[in-house]
Amino acid sequence: MNSKRIAQLAAVFLLALVLWFSTDALKRYKSLPKKPIQNPEVPIIREDLIYKLTYNDKIVDLMQIQFLDYLNGELGMKEDEVFGGSLTKSYSYRDKWQYLHSFNKRIAKKGYDIRFFHRFALRARAALISYRILYETPPALLQDLATLSPEPSLTEFKASLLKVIEDVTKLLYPWINPPFTSIAQMHMSFLSGPDVGIVITCGTKQFYMAKHLILTLREIWNINLPIEVFYSGEEDLHPSMIKSFNEMENVRAVNLLAYFYEETYFWSGWSVKPFAMLASRFRTVIFMDADILFFKNPLSILNTPQFLKTGTYFYRDRKKREDMFVKGTILLSGIAPHLSRYGRTLEYTNQDPKRYTTTHMMESGLVVMDKGRSGVLFSLLMAAKMNGVRERNWVLYRMTYGDKEAFWFSTELMRVPYYFNPSHGGVIGKTTKITSNAEGYTAVCGVWLLHIDQEGDPFWWNGGGVLRNRTASKDFDFEDFTHIATHRLEGSVNGNVWVSPGNGHCLNQTNEQVFQLTLEQQNLIEQYKDIFRYGIQEIPLN
Repeated sequence: MNSKRIAQLAAVFLLALVLWFSTDALKRYKSLPKKPIQNPEVPIIREDLIYKLTYNDKIVDLMQIQFLDYLNGELGMKEDEVFGGSLTKSYSYRDKWQYLHSFNKRIAKKGYDIRFFHRFALRARAALISYRILYETPPALLQDLATLSPEPSLTEFKASLLKVIEDVTKLLYPWINPPFTSIAQMHMSFLSGPDVGIVITCGTKQFYMAKHLILTLREIWNINLPIEVFYSGEEDLHPSMIKSFNEMENVRAVNLLAYFYEETYFWSGWSVKPFAMLASRFRTVIFMDADILFFKNPLSILNTPQFLKTGTYFYRDRKKREDMFVKGTILLSGIAPHLSRYGRTLEYTNQDPKRYTTTHMMESGLVVMDKGRSGVLFSLLMAAKMNGVRERNWVLYRMTYGDKEAFWFSTELMRVPYYFNPSHGGVIGKTTKITSNAEGYTAVCGVWLLHIDQEGDPFWWNGGGVLRNRTASKDFDFEDFTHIATHRLEGSVNGNVWVSPGNGHCLNQTNEQVFQLTLEQQNLIEQYKDIFRYGIQEIPLN
């Protein structure tokens, strides 16, 4: 190859690089320290101030969610069919639109204390309202809203909506660029990208479990969907392991630090999950923890009426009260003064008759979200923001356990319909001597969290798959599961008790919800063990 040709190729490469990173973004990227720097310190603040709303906050909050319920088509629907439920029969957007639009324009460019999530939510909803009107409402509604607004023409009204979206993006989500120049461009990329794919986050310690998971999806469940494995730089995942993933068919290892680096640079464990889901090129993301395994084909979720209706599918965590996380339930009741009708049915919220019966609502080992739906995309942006370095250190992780509640907090705050699988987390493990009690109940103990599907059948579990040591790289030692205990919503209150006697989490359950593994399930678990025995080789880390 002659020098002229080399120079031409170099010029093309440089141009591509400039197009990928804006000039300012490239400067910021180069200015980042090469070694991890300390996260910002957590400021001292009275926690009750974090969720204290003013009277005006509550009024505008209601105006925003009523308008979003209206855009969701709830006016005139039966009460038991609606998600939000804030609308009365006499509701009219025409009475309040001018004030709401003026408020949205004003608040979009006004800074706020990021510790106050309700102020964050007011701005995020302003952007969602403007986005849906600008890009998704019927022409007649768009024209009527323009007529009610102070802007003198439809063109200027559209420009004002776009300005709200741009201002909120700069205020809340400046880190989306690169790679996305706007939320609209991000949205369009998902609408035109691969329809469905699987996303896994993985570091060096999770490598063998993640590779095992991929092999099980391919060999046992015959799933050939594209898979993206996200890692946070070579300090997170060894280059030899990156190479190993990239050598697998239809699998791509992706450095998350190439996306949203102003936030992902400060990654910390769980916090990368929503960022990885955003960075993925797939429209519908099936996020999986590296240590989960399935009793049934995971793609069955995509055919459930609940996912088809909402574009989301979430799983409940263990129904367990821990006093240190009660403040998370108080946080939500404070920042969401007008919970949705669906939200009020959840045992986590303060509307439940058995007040604060659980301090853990969501389990984020398996999360399914359709980013092609604007509301779901905006909710995922909010979930990522909640897991940003300051928001998680100052609020979310101080009041809840990790990343998980952010997924449904955000959909609730954004008034976006969502759905939880109708059962609490159960357990897969063994029965032990310490688990019998006077009532004749039997408990099952283990660190592995089990979930059942819509039909009540065992569906998936996490906590290390079939390994006793989830970070093992060779000489794999396997757990021998014998029983499962489920925890259906309609189960006996007295029998559904979690205890932690030192050998994992034990579900002290009624006998009717304790099952011995079937022969078919035992054979499946042996297949999983065989993939570790014969399909996984240790990677030299030279």
